[in-house]
Amino acid sequence: MESTSFFSAGVSLAETVDVENGNNSFSGVVEEPEIPADGEMTYICDEFDGCIDDYMDFKYVSNSDADGSNDSDSDESSLQNLLRGWVATYSVSFVSLSALLSILRQHIPDLPKDPRTLMGTPRDACTDIKCVSKGSYYHFGVESGIKSMLESSQYERVEGGNIVSMQINIDGIPLFKSTGGQFWPILGKLALPFASEPFVIGIFSGVNKPGNLNFLTDLVAECKSLMQSGIAHINHLFQFSIHSVICDAPARSFIKNVKGHASYSACERCMVSGVWNGKMTFPDINAVKRSDVAFDEMQDADHHKGQSPLSELGIGMVSQFVIDYMHLVCLGVVRRLIWLWMSGPVNVQTRLRAKSVSDISECLICFQKFIPVEFARKPRSLVHWQRWKATEFRQFLLYTGPVALMGKVSNAVYNNFMLLSVGMFLLLNKNFACKAEYVDYAEELLQLFVKHFADLYGTNMLVYNVHNIIHLADDARKYGALDSVSAFCFENFLGKMIRLVRKPNRPLQQVIRRLWEQRQYRNTCERTSVRSGPAAEHCSVNIPVGIGHCRQYKQLYVSGVLLSVQNGDNCITVGTDIVLIKNIIVKDSEIMLVYMKFFHVMDFFDYPVKSSHIGIHYVSDLSSELSVFRNFSEFYIKNVMLPYNNGFVVIPLIHF
Repeated sequence: MESTSFFSAGVSLAETVDVENGNNSFSGVVEEPEIPADGEMTYICDEFDGCIDDYMDFKYVSNSDADGSNDSDSDESSLQNLLRGWVATYSVSFVSLSALLSILRQHIPDLPKDPRTLMGTPRDACTDIKCVSKGSYYHFGVESGIKSMLESSQYERVEGGNIVSMQINIDGIPLFKSTGGQFWPILGKLALPFASEPFVIGIFSGVNKPGNLNFLTDLVAECKSLMQSGIAHINHLFQFSIHSVICDAPARSFIKNVKGHASYSACERCMVSGVWNGKMTFPDINAVKRSDVAFDEMQDADHHKGQSPLSELGIGMVSQFVIDYMHLVCLGVVRRLIWLWMSGPVNVQTRLRAKSVSDISECLICFQKFIPVEFARKPRSLVHWQRWKATEFRQFLLYTGPVALMGKVSNAVYNNFMLLSVGMFLLLNKNFACKAEYVDYAEELLQLFVKHFADLYGTNMLVYNVHNIIHLADDARKYGALDSVSAFCFENFLGKMIRLVRKPNRPLQQVIRRLWEQRQYRNTCERTSVRSGPAAEHCSVNIPVGIGHCRQYKQLYVSGVLLSVQNGDNCITVGTDIVLIKNIIVKDSEIMLVYMKFFHVMDFFDYPVKSSHIGIHYVSDLSSELSVFRNFSEFYIKNVMLPYNNGFVVIPLIHF
């Protein structure tokens, strides 16, 4: 197993930030952007304690300040950069920013009066909007987005690291509940030379989905050019390639120009022929697989509607269009399973009794205080399952479901669920998804899940989502752990982007200006998103004999993962031992973890495989003896520890 490296860093106490976001837009006189007195800025990123995911505390220091001088111009410029960072991070409305500037100008008269002057909003940002595909389209650009990511990262090119490989995401998002207005953003994300945040390549805006695929013209033309000429950045030429295209099923069929998920030849990975059974179903799991060559030649006339502009890029129109597990499994299959248990057809006889629903819900709520901070949401009752988000379905599938369902549903239902849970656990775990034997085994489990699913719930439930479970292993073979090619990061980005629309008038222009402001701000600073080192100093009695005087802390950040003495973040695996962190101490600049280990470790389940084989255990009998370890290479992984009977179920945390 790969070890996780620890980084000793300076200690700082927590800082809290409380900001209110406005919801209006600003109108006023546009002033010329003011250029800071000091040209180039450097920064210091302060460490802080807390659970704020979307904000890093920035402090800017000018070159003159670094030399020890304190002139007012650089102080003003530093303040302006701080304000820009605050606005860009929290999407603060210009009305709120204008009110703040009017207050600050009473004490700092040189601050700009107009928010657009402070933010450097380009005057000509919206002049290149095109009318295309029965709507409007604005192209930010592939190359400019990639260079923005390269400039804002701390990436240093290594020998041979001369390839830029980009993921593409295209999806439709509604703008308002009262109208049909929608965006179809084209997003990019670097897969090589490092995994970046998503960035906007282009946005289509219209009252309906695009009338045709012409809005992809600029994307295709620029990608073809970059594939031929490469990307020049800091005296180096990067080769450019498309890594993968990540979309949900309706968007994939639309941009590939093939039949939708409800048609007879809908499957994008095999030649299965659908069977109408009140709905379109796909019972055959052994159909001949499609190939990129066959797709390009349009050999299956029933599958194609026409040529896709993306085929001009020479990418694999089958193999490089990922089956996104977020939509397919989390929002598709897991959601369908819970629907079948809660309110499915009576004749299926898999509905849960009210007592079982109550027991499972009580168990899920009990887990809330044991959930690590890496989870965006705490478990909720099954009563609210229709409002669950994708992350909640994933949490139920991989972590809480196997424990909460144990003994509360029939063996047939539980075993079928565990086939899906273990199969997906293997494909999402970086330690397993990189090994062919585990991927092959996961594929067998998922095929068995589909067979048992048909026997348990009926063949009329073998819809598109359930059928495509059998094809997920192919993506893991090509790309590794499926989280590296999932839509989670893109969906998070879209959620933030849509909040940039403050009013229904000219939504595309609003988003264009806000995104340019954010991009300009990102290019003026470097952002450190990985925190490391101890935090939150405290006093405790949990100090082993012989340690002597030391400083004690509640938290330790390790490569972006939080370890703590608090429930939920205190269970890790050290070597072969499963332990609970009781204290974090620093003596003579050396970081040490004080822990107690569990003596009793056994399998939690034995179907479809013994749980210990994939790192899942049932533990009890916690030692009262305090131990210390200094060799951080022995640290294996952070665990999710959930109470069960008189002990705990320990599950490796595989996504963060």
